Order: sequence, then structure tokens, then C-alpha cells
Amino acid sequence: MIVGNITTLKKHVSTIVGDNFDLFNSHVSNANQWLKNNFIGDDLYKLADEGTSTDKELKTFCERIVSLRAYETAIPFIDLVQTDSGFAVASSDSLAPASSSRVKALTEATKKEQDTAIEELLAYLEKTNRYHDKWKESHCFTLLTDTYLHTLEEFERYASFTVGTADRYPKSRRDYAALNGTMRDAIFSQIEPVISPELNDELLNGLRQKNMNNANRKLLEPIRFALACFALGLYDKANEYLRKALSILKANPELYPTWRDSAIGSAELNRDKQENDKPIFFAGL
Repeated sequence: MIVGNITTLKKHVSTIVGDNFDLFNSHVSNANQWLKNNFIGDDLYKLADEGTSTDKELKTFCERIVSLRAYETAIPFIDLVQTDSGFAVASSDSLAPASSSRVKALTEATKKEQDTAIEELLAYLEKTNRYHDKWKESHCFTLLTDTYLHTLEEFERYASFTVGTADRYPKSRRDYAALNGTMRDAIFSQIEPVISPELNDELLNGLRQKNMNNANRKLLEPIRFALACFALGLYDKANEYLRKALSILKANPELYPTWRDSAIGSAELNRDKQENDKPIFFAGL
């Protein structure tokens, strides 16, 4: 396991005292599995677990996430002990159990630190070329990159925080992850019918592989703004951005052959052609 002892756990979580790893053992095991299944996949997990000199930085990022995740899930159970008549809260002559408000504050602070650690790991993987093949071949990468906005940081660049959007605006990594279904629905139900399924796939794959030509990069901007607006329920604003994307496509269809040759693109261009070919009648002539 990437984290398998109390020393490593305490290195990343300063509020842990004592040397009883048994309190955290099952939580650490689950957190190791959670990291592998949701973020880095089998191959990168093995590299991080081995932690050679080449992969020491990767291991440190992963240790921090696993430690914080394990601590977060362990907090509600740390002071519980089972008796013959049920559960009791452990205490001592010098220490009293913390209030529920303090426990809640500690849990929220741990979650926030964990979200930051996840964003930092994803940014590190993006910029470290030697991990690209192993990471991008994993199912985790596909799950993390199945929209046009891969991280919370990217979302914040395209989404407006206002009084009207405050209740829906993601405030953490896990809030952002919860929007994934909404964004995927917007892509398939709102964006694809405008840009075509074929171009949608081309853009998503181009983003994943960082292989984007200038024309597609220009088109991507209004699409990303549209997606952020759909996620926040700003449908009129989202459709404005989609109209901008369509204008870009129609202005230079030769730059977007995937869209031009698709059923959606050719139908759109034919409608424009028929409209332009209509005879113009002048009154009195």
C-alpha cells in the first residue's frame, strides 16, 4: 500500500497523535483503493507504491491524498469503543471528547485539504510527460476527461460566480465531481446537436491527447463557456455561447471538415444555401 504505517500517516496529518495504526488500518486500505480506482489507475498506483527515486514525487502526492482520505473517513469512529451494551465514547481524566461542532470543522478542513491535494496531483500528472502513457490509458483518465472542463480550476475560468449561481457553484473538488453527470447530459443533449457527435468526439479526444489545431482551439472557447453555463442552470447564456460556436463553424466550414461532412453540419449548410437561393421579390415590380 502507498500508505501502510502510522509514520507516513502522521507525516501528512498533523492532528494525529499516538502510534496506534490499528485505528486507521481499514480506512487507509479503503483510501488506497479509492485513489487507484478514481484517479490514477493500476499502472501509476504500482509506480507510486514502489516509490523509486524517479517516482518519489508521485508517491508523495499520493501519500498525502490517501492519508487525508483515510483520516476523513476515520474521524467519526476514532473515539468510539464497543461495550457489551453498545457503543461508548472513549475519554480520559485529562481529555474530554470534542464537541460535535469542532469535529465537523475538523472534517470539513480535512476535506478541503484533500480536494486541494487531488487538484495538485492532477496538475502534476498533466505536466509530467513520462506518466502520460500509463495515466491516459487507464479508465480513470477517461472518467476524468469526459467533459470539456477537466478540473475545478478549469471550471472556475469559464463559470461566473454570482449571487444567482452561488447555490449551484462548486466549492470543492467533490462538488465539482458531482456536476459531472449534469455536464455530460448537457454535452449529449445540447452541444452535440449543434456541433455534431463526430466533431464532439474529435474535440474531446483532442483535449485528452493535447492535440488541438488552431481552428478547434478557437471553437472550444464558446463551447467551454456554454458547458459551464449549462452546469449552473444559465440556459439562455449557454445557448448564446452555442450560437457563437455555430457561427464560427458556418463562417469557415472548410476548417471544420468533420462538422461540414456530418449529417448535422451538411443539413445546416444546406438550409443556409436554400435560404440564400430564395428569389427576392420587390413590391410593385
